[in-house]
Amino acid sequence: MYDITTANVGVMDNRGIEVLLNFAPAQTEKFSWNSSITFSTNRNKLVSLENDLYKITNPWFNAGQTPTPILLYSHRVEVGKEIGNFWGFKVIDISDDGYWIYEDKDVIRLQQ
Repeated sequence: MYDITTANVGVMDNRGIEVLLNFAPAQTEKFSWNSSITFSTNRNKLVSLENDLYKITNPWFNAGQTPTPILLYSHRVEVGKEIGNFWGFKVIDISDDGYWIYEDKDVIRLQQ
């Protein structure tokens, strides 16, 4: 018997627009100049991570990871937030002895 079930029950809201313009500003018998301009914008939001059958204990989970020596999660997938944003500590300085100083509720040092 398994105590965990993985199910694709998340709900995501994506909204955006994409515009493509193709044009030929110059064209002769021996020369042709074609151009394209593309504009796109997209906003997404995680609406839910559960349904009537599958319930969650946290409205978020961590994903991705930074390499050694830091080893922190690089993304947090959270209900009500956008997908794909980086998540983690803000580096504020490097100490004289080479440690990276991160901003948290208390300033902490992590090894280089």
